[in-house]
Formats: sequence, C-alpha cells, structure tokens
Amino acid sequence: MFPGTQGGPLVHIMAGESSLLPRGFAAGIRVYAEQVITNARVLGRRALRGGFRVVSGGTDTHLLLVDVFSKGVRGKDAQTDLRRRLPEPVFRKNLSNEARDLAHLRSRNRAW
Repeated sequence: MFPGTQGGPLVHIMAGESSLLPRGFAAGIRVYAEQVITNARVLGRRALRGGFRVVSGGTDTHLLLVDVFSKGVRGKDAQTDLRRRLPEPVFRKNLSNEARDLAHLRSRNRAW
C-alpha cells in the first residue's frame, strides 16, 4: 500500500449518491426498474431468435452481452448501427476468441 494513491471518498460521487438516494424510495422506481429488466430479457430472447449468441444465456440485470461476430458482424459496426436506432447506451467488448478472428480478417485486408 502506498499512502495517497488509494483514493478516498470522492465528493462528487457522494453528492450524486445523496441527491439520488431519495428517488430510490419513490413508489414508481421499483416498477420502472422491473420494466428495464423485463425489456433486457425480451431483447435477449429476440437476439437468440435472430440467431445471435447471448454470451451469458440471458440476463438477470439491465445488461446484455451478445456475440455479433459469430454472425459475421463486427462489433464496431453493430455498435454504430444500434446507437443510431436505440436511445440506450450501447458498448462493445472483445470476447475471448474474437482476437483470433480479428487477426483472420486483418490477413484478408478487410477495412477497419
């Protein structure tokens, strides 16, 4: 351990938490949170029906990890397309065997 490098209570985080905490007790927040999870599950089922691999097999939270590369779609292309279509944030992540597949694409001189 090195003194001064571990961080500490960050005032902007404490302020954000204290301003949002009362909203967590509001009557509608539970219904809203349950609907968000339901929507993520529906999206996961539709991705499976579309032939995509849902890496975790489904979701119990608001997050969903879908392997689009197995269908020949690059993550960057899927991210760009989904960001145009969805109001929710969309991020991409490399999966364990994707690096090997990306090297194969590079060898074919495919544009990045």
